[in-house]
Amino acid sequence: TLLASSTASDVYKRQENIFAMDVTAIKEADIVVMLYYGNYSDSGTAWECGYAFGLNKPCIVVHIDEDSNLMIHEGSHANIIGLNGLTQYDFNTLPKHVYNGKMF
Repeated sequence: TLLASSTASDVYKRQENIFAMDVTAIKEADIVVMLYYGNYSDSGTAWECGYAFGLNKPCIVVHIDEDSNLMIHEGSHANIIGLNGLTQYDFNTLPKHVYNGKMF
């Protein structure tokens, strides 16, 4: 939590550190798993999926809502429906799953 007494410089340094840690974690990851809520998803999560794609890291997208964005599901390695689908996904073989749901 950022305190009211934090200076703008402190806030900026904290933001830089969070971003750098996120980038490092994606670079070091074997795969990236994202929860995707369709049109209501966090733009930061979408950025992370795109960054993983750019690094040739498989991104497993777990669709929580009923729709998807073309750039998310086409940029992912596998599209899983719901958390139950995630528990059944084989992370040893990483099968590719295409998205067959509603798209906006």
